[in-house]
Amino acid sequence: MHWIRLKLRRIPSQVTLEFTKATWTRTGSSYWIALRTTATITLRNRKQRFSRLACEGGVVANTFDNADKLQLLSAGVPNSPVDTLSPIMRLLVWLGREVISREQTLVSYTTIILKAGALLPDTIELFLNWDEAASISNNLVRLRNSNVFGKATRDRVKVILRIFRNRYLLNEDQSGALSILAKSGIDITILRPILYFFSIYADDLLRDTVLLFVAQLRTAGQIYVDTNDLKQELMRWIAEGRIKDDWSENTLTKVSRGLLSTLRDFGVLQGGVNKKIAPVYLPVEAFAYLAFFLKTVDTSGELLIKNPLWGIFFLTPADVERLFVQADQLQLLTYQAAGSVIRVDFPVENIKEYAHVVVGAANRTT
Repeated sequence: MHWIRLKLRRIPSQVTLEFTKATWTRTGSSYWIALRTTATITLRNRKQRFSRLACEGGVVANTFDNADKLQLLSAGVPNSPVDTLSPIMRLLVWLGREVISREQTLVSYTTIILKAGALLPDTIELFLNWDEAASISNNLVRLRNSNVFGKATRDRVKVILRIFRNRYLLNEDQSGALSILAKSGIDITILRPILYFFSIYADDLLRDTVLLFVAQLRTAGQIYVDTNDLKQELMRWIAEGRIKDDWSENTLTKVSRGLLSTLRDFGVLQGGVNKKIAPVYLPVEAFAYLAFFLKTVDTSGELLIKNPLWGIFFLTPADVERLFVQADQLQLLTYQAAGSVIRVDFPVENIKEYAHVVVGAANRTT
């Protein structure tokens, strides 16, 4: 049995969270804890009245009104080691718009989006010129010196390569796998969502813009996304302590525009000045590749379906199950479900080998 004890900021109470089994999943600089069994929160000071309790990635429960207990489905836990379950850890929850956590700042947003958006042509150029036999460091040195991107200054090349390293070059297997996909000539509709996923994985601000802003608009039935609305959301995040620096009005405007332009280039949004949420489309080949990657983090089939990162494609668990069935039919993986027991197996162990499997499936369907 593990316990998490939280001191609620500005609220003179203490919450105890009890759970039995859990699995960690990494999302960028945060780690998600997905509970296999329901958990219980006990509020010691029962005079407090809660109208909304939420966790990173969505609302967990809509009511907590002078109650003894609450079933909690999942919660975000930043900066916890993935290989251990610590009895005391930092848990990120929201009470309405107010962060109530052990630490005032749990997520650190940056303005890196101002230096680079989606950069899709440059990313493809990167992997077309990638040498799988060389190390990541040697590849970066060669690409910087040769300037295959055709940039005006070497400083700009350095900035782009630093961003690429953070987004895509997690290890040599991953960089090699992306190179295999790019060099195969696989359709951009398959490659783009993969690159989008890893950009989200590396950037907390971009991820939360999708999960906590765009997805909420979509759930509410709104299709148009306004820069000023996002700017107001960022201002709320500053007030909550999620952004360390007090960004100026000009910075907020530029960051908001940069975020929405990046999401448009990745196909999440459509339009020029007036942007709207694009229809959901995740090719099964791209889905299978991302599922393979996520399974290296979380081996549980059930938790793989419920991974919160599928939310960046606006997928529900039912949508994810449907895609697993389609992937099974294309022999990209083996999907078995018997009641609550779900098993997902892949034909190979290495992601570079799996890139060839994905390319083969894509060629068969074209």
